Amino acid sequence: MSNDHLSPTRSSVPAMAVVVLALRSSRFRAWARGLDLRFLTLLQTWRVAGLAFLALAAVHALPAGFALPAGIGDVAIGLTAPLVAAFVIGRSRRLFVAWTALGIADLVAAVTLGVLYSDNPVGVLHGDVGTGIMASLPMSLVPAFGVPVTLVAHTLSLVNVTGRAAVDR
Repeated sequence: MSNDHLSPTRSSVPAMAVVVLALRSSRFRAWARGLDLRFLTLLQTWRVAGLAFLALAAVHALPAGFALPAGIGDVAIGLTAPLVAAFVIGRSRRLFVAWTALGIADLVAAVTLGVLYSDNPVGVLHGDVGTGIMASLPMSLVPAFGVPVTLVAHTLSLVNVTGRAAVDR
């Protein structure tokens, strides 16, 4: 089975569209700034499902070089999302932006590692265990929907927070 599902191009189209709209459309920015930042942040809680990557690595169904960083990063963002929503928003814009940047960096790293461990020409890290399981349900929902929705939520959060009065500079 091909691992085209791990294509960073396919999974990043929604996020790229949001970035383009955020840069070019004042109406879009105004709309995004009207969204509830706490809700956008709490959407990241679903990422505790990254425990599945850790479990699959433990039974050698996913390569540890992909699953450990992706799983640990997702779990860390997912577990801290309620804390960020409760204690950071409205108090420290810098800390919120840093947390959001970490969340985005984790997603970019996970997609990159997923491709590098895949069974295709760019899968230079592919070994005995690849990322082929990510092409089957339920795991295929992560690259197909989870990553794009999460990237969009992070991007909307950054647009939202840039429209707020600076709490700390």
